[in-house]
Amino acid sequence: MKKKLLSFLFIMISMILWDPVSTAAQTLSAATYNKPVSVSIVSGPTITFSIEGIYELRNKSTNERTYLNPGISLTSTRNGQNVVLSSHGQSYTSVNGFTLQEVVGPAKVSTFSRETQMRKGAQANYAVVTSFYPGEAVIYLSSFVNGQGETWFNVMDSKGQKGWVPAQTTFAPKDTPTLSLTSVNSNKYRGSMEINPSSSTVSLINRLNIENYLKGVVAAEMPASWHMEALKAQAISARSFALNSMSLSNTTSSQVYKGFTREHPDTNEAVEKTSGKIVTYNGKPIQTFFYSASGGRTANIGDVWNSNQANFPYLVSVDDPFENSANSNWSESFPSKMLLNSFGFNSSDTLHDIQLSKTGANGEVRAITLMTSAGDKTISGNELQIRQLIPVSGQGYTFLRSNWFDIVYPFTVKTASADQQQFSITGQRVQTATTITTVPDSTVQVQTTNGTTSLEALPTSVQLNGKGFGHRIGMSQHGAKGLAENGRTAEQIITHYYPGTKIETY
Repeated sequence: MKKKLLSFLFIMISMILWDPVSTAAQTLSAATYNKPVSVSIVSGPTITFSIEGIYELRNKSTNERTYLNPGISLTSTRNGQNVVLSSHGQSYTSVNGFTLQEVVGPAKVSTFSRETQMRKGAQANYAVVTSFYPGEAVIYLSSFVNGQGETWFNVMDSKGQKGWVPAQTTFAPKDTPTLSLTSVNSNKYRGSMEINPSSSTVSLINRLNIENYLKGVVAAEMPASWHMEALKAQAISARSFALNSMSLSNTTSSQVYKGFTREHPDTNEAVEKTSGKIVTYNGKPIQTFFYSASGGRTANIGDVWNSNQANFPYLVSVDDPFENSANSNWSESFPSKMLLNSFGFNSSDTLHDIQLSKTGANGEVRAITLMTSAGDKTISGNELQIRQLIPVSGQGYTFLRSNWFDIVYPFTVKTASADQQQFSITGQRVQTATTITTVPDSTVQVQTTNGTTSLEALPTSVQLNGKGFGHRIGMSQHGAKGLAENGRTAEQIITHYYPGTKIETY
């Protein structure tokens, strides 16, 4: 009995005296973000992702918190009204979803090879405080070898509870990673994540400092090899866009964001050199739209969107003198049947003519009329609606590059008052050398200055010639490249595309 008591006292005294690492020095705290932004990354019935770094998992319904092990993979699904997050056989359930909060601090962390109980003392006969699973992590405080020669670790969990775990099922402590990343669909993202219920799906939202966010935007929106002044102009424009957006995604529906994976030293430098700089008009931040190529001149916002031009005096048409892009001038050809189907006609109907309503200041198309054997139909809309009326394929995009285009009409019909361009001449009454006849639905011989040529009276394909790629409002990215290569600074590029604006620091 005396021997057991002495052994017990030795263990207790050793546990009290051998604690070289103070708890104050071994802590983790939530990362803070200056000017945070939230970006929608992915949504679906099931989302799988992995983490590199220490994150605190917080249940938004119960506020229960758990440190997660770096390197684990997690799967989030919907189960009725609940969001379920699972990893290594352990599941967490929440009606309101979860937060994966990036945590930082001067701490070492330990993880587990299997389910492990934390006890009040460094021996298996002590009372259990709580249990940990392979997907969880704890803050390491110290280690101790008990009277049986067993190594135990003194640890602290995310709730601040302290206790002892056996080294047999606990991995040796490691320093907290200096960079925390979440991997989703082959891309890695800085910052924290929100896992939210959304209808019958779950959505993953990235929350992080705006400057780190921009590092994943600029490199995705503009090649890092381009002139530094163009990259800086992109950074300023993207920063202003983000601060003036109600919601952000990682696609072209807002601005492309590929996270840490796409970062490059040159584009990061552009972000850092312009840190905090935004575009203002009359002292207020503005929405800075940008796109690939203007085709030589940008658009008035009122000409391509259903916007009141008076409300956007800085989104007006300006020359783009140095733009040099494969999309500055382009041509598309497609079957007539494709256009008929897009307008809701049957494939058996015949396309007789196409008329464009070009009401934009530069000739942007705001309405298209088809004249067919089944009647006429006009569809009008903003630039995207017009572009989507004309599907294309094989070019890496699925609809027309811009709404600034012309139809290549095969025929010019001379009337008593003027020359009229037409898509087809089927059914036209024409004068021949001997009589007036009706043009059939077939090949016809047409007299030209160089002789006769054969043309389809009813063409089976449509050709369009156009300019620019995108909505053409605000900054042309290829135009910015050209301006930078011709000596313009980032500030001069910005004020060229957004007339009357200033560059200020938020």
